[in-house]
Amino acid sequence: MENLKNAREELNRIDEELAGLFERRMKAVSRVAECKMALGLPVENKEFESETIAKKAEMVEDSKIKSYYVNFLEDLVG
Repeated sequence: MENLKNAREELNRIDEELAGLFERRMKAVSRVAECKMALGLPVENKEFESETIAKKAEMVEDSKIKSYYVNFLEDLVG
């Protein structure tokens, strides 16, 4: 039971970090969108997003979970 408790506590710590990172990312996304609008560029660029997701997927070494990470990024960008 102690192992389960420790694993859950670790998940809680990771979730706290993820929440903070998510907020930081969304603020950065807003700044990118503002810059693009100021430059008269389209905010959405599906080709760039797909290329970026493919590159970031390479950071995940475990092939069993790579597709989950890709789905996560697609949902995040979507």
